[in-house]
Amino acid sequence: MPIYCYDCGKHYFEKTLSVSKRKDSLRCEFAGCKRKAEQVFKPTHNACFKKPIVVFRNASGEIAYPGDPTDPAPKGYERQELRTIREVESFEREVGSRERGKAEKFAEAENQFFEVRRKQNRSDLRMAMQSWSPLMRAAAEQAMRKTDERPRKQIDGGVLVHVLHYDNSNRAAREK
Repeated sequence: MPIYCYDCGKHYFEKTLSVSKRKDSLRCEFAGCKRKAEQVFKPTHNACFKKPIVVFRNASGEIAYPGDPTDPAPKGYERQELRTIREVESFEREVGSRERGKAEKFAEAENQFFEVRRKQNRSDLRMAMQSWSPLMRAAAEQAMRKTDERPRKQIDGGVLVHVLHYDNSNRAAREK
């Protein structure tokens, strides 16, 4: 069965469908996304770029991005050329995974920091609430519950090589 590519403007995914079940658009498959995804046509994964995407990598895995692809590698860095879509996607996954890990560690430390303060503030507030009217206490309790139920920040350490994901048809989505 053929593989069809779909893009909702935020997510890209592939779907294996029989020709008779192929649709021009369908609902995005990413969790929580309710956008309409349109079928898009992408070159094969082994397609090569006319000019490679250049990055520099040092022994510890740090990445540097040149201002110009013809720039020489800085001292201690090695030039890496991404010539195919598969190489670029692999690079995006690798660097995105590492960046998401860093972002998750930072978010966890931030949550722990604020949790300590939140507990102290709640304790102080509950002490003060003892002298409040029942209506005021109920309002404060509801506000605390709503604060606890509020969704936490989403972590996005994803890395996109824009030339692979954006063109004139969706550039405005990138700028939002």
